Amino acid sequence: MGHKDKDKRKRRHEREHDNERRKKKKQRKHHEHNSLSSDSDKDDRFDQRLNALREEKKRKKKKEKEKKKEMETSEEKKPDAEKESSFTFDDEAKYTNTNNPFNDPNLTSTFIWTKKLAAEGKAELSLKQIEKMNRDRTLKNLAEMEELKRNREARDAAREDLEMIKRDEERRHNSDWYATEEGFLLSQAKLRTQIRLKEGRAKPIDFLARYISCDNEKIENMKDEEFELVDPVTYLRGLKIRDLEDLLEDIKVYRRVDPTDNSIWWTDFCTVVRHEIRKLSNDVNSTYARESVHNSVQSDITKLFKVCFAFSQSSTTL
Repeated sequence: MGHKDKDKRKRRHEREHDNERRKKKKQRKHHEHNSLSSDSDKDDRFDQRLNALREEKKRKKKKEKEKKKEMETSEEKKPDAEKESSFTFDDEAKYTNTNNPFNDPNLTSTFIWTKKLAAEGKAELSLKQIEKMNRDRTLKNLAEMEELKRNREARDAAREDLEMIKRDEERRHNSDWYATEEGFLLSQAKLRTQIRLKEGRAKPIDFLARYISCDNEKIENMKDEEFELVDPVTYLRGLKIRDLEDLLEDIKVYRRVDPTDNSIWWTDFCTVVRHEIRKLSNDVNSTYARESVHNSVQSDITKLFKVCFAFSQSSTTL
């Protein structure tokens, strides 16, 4: 009985070990399948992106070609008759055995390199066979040239694809960098605002930035400071036209470094500032007009007083 129990336990342990091994093997296959599927998904996404870049490049080339064609004049669209006639003349003016600049009486006949043919063991070939061999060699060379041309075009296309991918990556990288830069500029602008407010030399833009930051976030280093929340138009009181123009420039800086948040509020406040500038300009113009009228009247009154004084003096003497 002891041996039988021992054998049963051994067989059960072997079965459990085999099951565990099969389970691990199955998990390993599943993991490999998932990794292969993820790699294939990445390749598919890369191919889709590459095809999209190629289509975009084709569209740009087609658009440029159509634009260039539209810009052509009627003179450029007409066939160049003189050029065609010159090509026809070149085709008709072929050299002959009696008329050629080389003084070769056998110019039009097939050249036979007898020593080379003898060295290659082809000295017994007929003229037709030699001509056929030359034609085959020429066709083979042309086919090789076409193959080289296709390979060069394929290399150029692959190079352009890589350049497009590189430009796209640089564009995405630069967009992230620009976003980081704008965030840094915004934090610096807020820090300058805090410093000026703390030192008591705040500008109107600092009060406005503090006003609009109350609803969005807590300003650092100002948690213990309290200030009265007033109408932001109050900060425009006593400002001159030059100060209001400087405030508009400061608002432009805030809108540039923080284009998404509070853009509507800044736009509305710019409208208010421009209205104040127009109002002050009108006041200055009206004041200048009043002063000019007053000066003219004052000069007339002065002249009148002088005349009256002279008349009174003359009457007294009489």
